[in-house]
Amino acid sequence: MNDHNSILRRIYAVGLAALLVPLHSCASDKAAVTAKPSGPAGATTTGGATTGSDSTTPKPSDDDDDDSGASKVKKSVDPSDDDDDDDDEAEVDPEAEIAKLLKDCGVTQAQLNDPTTPLFKKTVRSYPKTFNGSFNAFVISGTYEISIKVIIDISATLGEARQKTEFEVTGTPTKAAQTAQEKVSPNRGVMISKIMSVDERSKLTADNKDWEGIFCTITPAKSAIIDKGGFNKKLVFEPALPTAVSPKAVASRYKAEIGAGRTFKTTVKVESSSDPKVPAGKTVEGTVKITPIDPALTLDNGTNKTTVTTDLAFVIENDFGGPKATAELGMSPKTIMYFKDQDLKIIVADTGDPQMGQLVLSDEF
Repeated sequence: MNDHNSILRRIYAVGLAALLVPLHSCASDKAAVTAKPSGPAGATTTGGATTGSDSTTPKPSDDDDDDSGASKVKKSVDPSDDDDDDDDEAEVDPEAEIAKLLKDCGVTQAQLNDPTTPLFKKTVRSYPKTFNGSFNAFVISGTYEISIKVIIDISATLGEARQKTEFEVTGTPTKAAQTAQEKVSPNRGVMISKIMSVDERSKLTADNKDWEGIFCTITPAKSAIIDKGGFNKKLVFEPALPTAVSPKAVASRYKAEIGAGRTFKTTVKVESSSDPKVPAGKTVEGTVKITPIDPALTLDNGTNKTTVTTDLAFVIENDFGGPKATAELGMSPKTIMYFKDQDLKIIVADTGDPQMGQLVLSDEF
């Protein structure tokens, strides 16, 4: 018999590629550019997510040699037909099904065989943000010009994802540049997300309806360690936190798994913390919504506007007590991911701070 769960166990490792942890920590300056999605997704999305690979429609006229969907109908009427069902399901080649799912999810068997192999590695940068002004300190006066660029290095293996946030600060005079370095310092650092194992993913999708039917498009994290600005905290997620949408899959997988949108309920527990804003022992319940939108994006750098067309785009909205509280936990209240040719092209992240605004990052900036 075709063991659906064993196929899931093989497939669930796929979504670990291209994991992106929340992006609030990457922001310390106002948005370098503003980005406006063109609007909600249109007819390219389905009316709702499907829940797995069994999509066969029963046919009333089918006899004992019916397909697996019809077998399920017969089984509810006459349990004695189990042997016929086994024979029918045995005709399905599980290895071929696995191979197709792996291909659709954008991963190779070779990548799955070695858990230390990087599945995703990318560096994204923001447009440089330039600050101009004048100063008057004691008897010294003059003008300053500072340029700040956010740089994020992202990497992922089967078991974890790492995000290192750095800032490139240049400008004159030297004292002004040093002051800018101090301003961005609290947001420098690393965030490491621990990803569910294949067994844990299999159990998650079996026990939790929010995760039903998710093969490889959404990445579930079970914990995260955040080391930023001299503070360290560990967050534990129950049942799991959907941290990202993988860009590696084919369009049909997103339609089947995400459809018109998915909502996940989860609880965040602060297991340990040196951050006074987020004390150890704190527990917060919240939701994560993932919704497809129109993949066209308008970029405005203050001088001119450019419209970029991608293949797919998804909004990830985290709500754990409002934008400010969500940002303090280390998660972006709102992140938009734009995919082109099964690759991540642009990230738009809401920092949760009105003064910081919105960040737009790409590997092409």
